[in-house]
Amino acid sequence: MSPDLAVRHARSWRELDLAAPGRCLIEASAGTGKTWTITVLYLRLLLEQTLPPSAIAVATFTEAAAEELRERIRARLLWALGRTDPADVADETGMSSPAAADDAGWLAGRWSSDDQRWRDRIRLQLALADLDLAPIGTLHRLCGRILRDHPIECGVAFGLGESGALDDLDETLIDDLWRGLAQSPGELEAGERVWYEAGRATFGHALRRVARADVEVYPVAGMRLAEAIAPENAQTIRARIDAVTFARANSALRTSLLKLAEHIDAGDTTVAFGGKEIEKTLASLREPDEKQFKNADGSGYFADGFPAWVADLAAVLARPEAEAKAAALSRFRAALRTRRDRIAAEQGRIGFDGLIERVADALHGERGRSLADRLFEQWPVILVDEFQDTDGLQYGILDAIHRDDDGQARGLLAMIGDPKQAIYGFRGGDIEVYRRARTSADRHLRLGVNFRSSTTLIGALNALFEAGGRTLSRYRDDIAYLPVQPGPDADRDPLSIEGQPCRRPLVCHYRSDPEPNQPDRRRRALADCAEAIADLLAGDVRIGSRRVGPGDVAVLLPRNDDIAALHEELRQRGVHCVGVGRRSVFEVSLARDLHVLLSGIHHLEDEGRVRAALTTDLYGLDFAAMVELDAQPEGWREHAGRLHVWRQRWREAGVLAVVLAVAGHAAEAGRGFGEDRRERGLTDLRHLGELLQAQSARVSGPEELLAWFDRQRGGPDDDAAAEEARLRLESDADRVRLLTL
Repeated sequence: MSPDLAVRHARSWRELDLAAPGRCLIEASAGTGKTWTITVLYLRLLLEQTLPPSAIAVATFTEAAAEELRERIRARLLWALGRTDPADVADETGMSSPAAADDAGWLAGRWSSDDQRWRDRIRLQLALADLDLAPIGTLHRLCGRILRDHPIECGVAFGLGESGALDDLDETLIDDLWRGLAQSPGELEAGERVWYEAGRATFGHALRRVARADVEVYPVAGMRLAEAIAPENAQTIRARIDAVTFARANSALRTSLLKLAEHIDAGDTTVAFGGKEIEKTLASLREPDEKQFKNADGSGYFADGFPAWVADLAAVLARPEAEAKAAALSRFRAALRTRRDRIAAEQGRIGFDGLIERVADALHGERGRSLADRLFEQWPVILVDEFQDTDGLQYGILDAIHRDDDGQARGLLAMIGDPKQAIYGFRGGDIEVYRRARTSADRHLRLGVNFRSSTTLIGALNALFEAGGRTLSRYRDDIAYLPVQPGPDADRDPLSIEGQPCRRPLVCHYRSDPEPNQPDRRRRALADCAEAIADLLAGDVRIGSRRVGPGDVAVLLPRNDDIAALHEELRQRGVHCVGVGRRSVFEVSLARDLHVLLSGIHHLEDEGRVRAALTTDLYGLDFAAMVELDAQPEGWREHAGRLHVWRQRWREAGVLAVVLAVAGHAAEAGRGFGEDRRERGLTDLRHLGELLQAQSARVSGPEELLAWFDRQRGGPDDDAAAEEARLRLESDADRVRLLTL
């Protein structure tokens, strides 16, 4: 925390000061009632601060989460409204909460007089009437609202235009940039040549990752290549070798230093230093084993920060192309973003990142102070759910709105999240943003009661992190696992085995005779896991009085391949399961078949495409059937007629209708997927159909849609598209669930 900031630690949601201006940080863990806490704080703001829903902005990070949050808030307000009439007050079982008696007790204390009760009743009725219009949504949606409501201050045209993903435009621009590289590979600069040699897929993936608004590409971080290859560095290294007494003249460390000096002497920046063992070499240069030195005395080596300097120097020389590669990527990023902005403006479109960027730019522009004041007047309170996923631009917007002309905090900015999840960069958040926000908070509430897990499991997890270390960040100790306590109903339905309470809720398996290589160890572990699940389901294991079934079991796995392997192991043991990982639905074989089939439907005049469509597994004609059709051309009528009907349906009802018809045909004929994969296949086809239907609204026709479909099979265009394309569970009804971490 800032040294001059007095931080008040609240013990519960009731103690949290919502009236004073400033920042409030609420840190949660899994199962500690984060969403419930948001709903009761919302209730307090309505009643204590007499704020209407329009003055309380609630931001989260997915549309689904926003809608769920709105409904949870609605349920909380309805529950409170029901209690305003004493005749209607029943027990607390109607409103599930971590502490039903606590919130009911708060209301009872507030309503010590009938006048207060009836005033609150009117406020609740008005709030419920306005809740559908309340600013509850994603940060992107809230920024879109800002641009539409304040176009002059934001410097945008009236009528913002269509907002959404610009992945199709990005992909077209990436193709243009790639063609520029491919047309003259012999004339490329060093960095451009590296990207060309990496291939179109790698180039596109990297460019999509850095094209986001909150990402910058810096040509170099730390030591420059020209600085690393300077001749005086070789002299410095040799002088240090002479100053250190090594255990042996041919010690590995001394040999690495000599090779590094010789590499610098050669002065050739087209050759990488270190070869295949570079990571091992860098580690030994930075933190050498004391056995490398005579009498274990390495003081001469460690003096003056030499290990860090020489390791950094070696790392630069190990990747001499990195500097030019980063500089080229920075140029590609700038070109992509410039062209994207121009074309999107011409088409009347704005991307999700563009919504954030324009609001951020406006708040830091010449009308920024006026805009911030108007937004603060509109939203004096902002609650941010899943705050750990906030990036720098998004936090900058929130921070600007809730600071006055003198830079002092104003209103209430409440940040709710799980700091432990801030370490996962793939979620899009920024751990440094979380740290910065934490230092700005003058109120702090930690949700320390887990209402989801049993007493014994919570105790086991607390003990595990106590023994292994609570810190989750390698370099700092501010992101850590903090012990939690069990809730009052933690053991309402205890787990029992053979009639006895489960005494070992957390079991770590260790093999004393592991296989010699990793693939075999992985296979053995998956087989053991499947065997353990089969034994558990065959035994007398109960939750309360109910016997445990497959639907009570979930397995978290590191890779998509592991899901497929464990699925097969469980199938062999007669255990029904469903699996889904971070794999895209566009990667499944059915996606290829569907693309070929849709191409044939759209191009009925192209015999080659029609033949390819008929021979897909989805349609079902094999080689013998095609030979028979060639011998009896009248047999074509049935198949051509079916494809014609499907094309007409595409034109009249959309591509989803065609995909569902194809799925029905494949299921009826038993084609496209085996019986044990039938449900998986139908789920994938429906998912693909829905994605194609959604994209069809963004493209000009079937030809462009098929081109987009083909590109997606090479990898989704951005993080949002990847999330939409993630494989769905076909069903979790009484089946073991397999998921990636």
